[in-house]
Amino acid sequence: MAATFMISPSTIRNYEANGLIPPAERSANGYRFYSDVHATYLACIQALAPAFGMEVTTEVLHYLQQDKIHTALWAIREKEVVLYDDKERLEKLIEDIRLQANENISPYAKERFTINEVSELTKIPKSTIRYWEKAVM
Repeated sequence: MAATFMISPSTIRNYEANGLIPPAERSANGYRFYSDVHATYLACIQALAPAFGMEVTTEVLHYLQQDKIHTALWAIREKEVVLYDDKERLEKLIEDIRLQANENISPYAKERFTINEVSELTKIPKSTIRYWEKAVM
């Protein structure tokens, strides 16, 4: 299972210990047996974590294990709204910066902003900016 998802066996055990995936069945000799259900949870982790982070991913998976599907979907939707608002605010800031740079009234017209500077100016987390940067490239 670890090889399939390109993660270490200890990562899977940590996910299990932290309740991100259901407990594995054990064979007679004590080895863990992971099923298709576990594979589905691992796929979910790999799909959610890059966009939403481990905190939201953990919350969603806990809801799913409790059969609270609507609550899990709403948790994702709430985060989507925040990310969308952040994206809109950042796009507006980029446009403002471009306008100022074209008019040569910005002290940054000849320099690029660092991620830290953009984060401070926009109040958008650096991790979100890095995620968007990867998505654009």
